[in-house]
Amino acid sequence: MQEKTIALLLTDVVMPGASGRLLADELVALQPAMKVLYMSGYTDDMAIRRGRLQPRLAFIQKPFSRNALTKKIRELLDQTSAPPAHDASHSRKR
Repeated sequence: MQEKTIALLLTDVVMPGASGRLLADELVALQPAMKVLYMSGYTDDMAIRRGRLQPRLAFIQKPFSRNALTKKIRELLDQTSAPPAHDASHSRKR
């Protein structure tokens, strides 16, 4: 049987009872080539300052248009290497 791959994960930074970063970490461990696009109602700067995201991660701020989302996804899929799904130097504190 052919193994299925996930090209891109689109996840919210904050979800009820969950973390988009934790979800991405778990899936990237299974699919290392998978790209991750985070979305949030926070600005990327605010999400970084509150410790929800690390700099250099792919991010789109809500609300976004269909065209903006399509453009961001295309940019990520066209990259030759995946941007980091998380900052490896960031330790999980829960």
